Amino acid sequence: SSEIKCAHFHGTEVAKPIPSYQVYKGTVFALVDQAVDFVMSKIALSVGTRAESVRAPVEYEIPKEVVTEAIVNAVAHRDYTDNSSVQVMLFADRLEVMNSGRLPPPLTVDKLRGSHQSLPGNPLLAESMYLLQYIERMGTGTVDMIRRCAEAGLPEPEFEVGAGFLIRIWRSGRTAEGNRATLDKRSGDGEELPATQKTTQIPTQKTTQKTTQITDSTTQITTQKKILDCLRAEPELTRRELAERTGVTPDGIKYHLRKLKTHGTIHRVGSDRAGRWVVTDQIATPTTQKTTQKTTQKTTQKKILGYLRAEPSLTRRELAERTGITQDGIKYHLKELKAAGAIRRVGSDRAGHWKVLK
Repeated sequence: SSEIKCAHFHGTEVAKPIPSYQVYKGTVFALVDQAVDFVMSKIALSVGTRAESVRAPVEYEIPKEVVTEAIVNAVAHRDYTDNSSVQVMLFADRLEVMNSGRLPPPLTVDKLRGSHQSLPGNPLLAESMYLLQYIERMGTGTVDMIRRCAEAGLPEPEFEVGAGFLIRIWRSGRTAEGNRATLDKRSGDGEELPATQKTTQIPTQKTTQKTTQITDSTTQITTQKKILDCLRAEPELTRRELAERTGVTPDGIKYHLRKLKTHGTIHRVGSDRAGRWVVTDQIATPTTQKTTQKTTQKTTQKKILGYLRAEPSLTRRELAERTGITQDGIKYHLKELKAAGAIRRVGSDRAGHWKVLK
């Protein structure tokens, strides 16, 4: 099977309910892009000033290159003969990427920290990923991850071989030994931690479970705040440039810009090519988003009813052209209106017409 399972936990352990969980399917290239987007949209982003350049610098708490390399490594080297999936799990203190592959001899975990030969477990897949510039086939991926984490002030990534292969990337600036002690303590290994360290550890299970009640709506708001920060610093940014700075796909940027415009948080001044964005410093909460969505649906349905009163024989395609929404959207609204008793169909689908009842 070709899929990646991505999960985001607000605590430091796997616990239900899972605040954000996605299963991506498709080509290996789409899987990599989607999984990277999932992680980048949920980690901290800082936008600097233009003191040294016309472009404001953007930095993630984990370099995007490190996240990408970990996921590409898992997709390229997993064992495709079993039914397992690549798993990407983001915790409050770390990112873990797991796959079912094994290190081919003579590679060892220690050798991954230095120059080593490239020994792909799936040569044909590695060739395709090389041609599309996802990998270099030089055995430099793990070394590059270690270097970039050091430059970002993060502990060295950890590589483990067990039932499969695991890459662990720490989010905090603590030492790797300190992070390891915390993991050992939670798993029942290691020595008792000092009282002062206990008080500074991750919240208790009760607090963690309460925190995990946060929904994906909060995650969307976090992503939109990142977009707003970028637009405040550089109002002329294009969708492609926003995608590069935020780690979200261009389609994702298009979705969020449309949401922000609908909620009155931003508006466009000038043309698409030469204009700029204006931020009004307002962002909708999940409650106001839900209210706005209901209002938008009512407005759309009123438009549909108006067109059907004037031209009862309109098809879904013609309604889509007049209202500016998709045919699937029209199908959804017609179903809602029928359920509400606002319209009914007279005659066949091909030769009939709509009758407005309200």
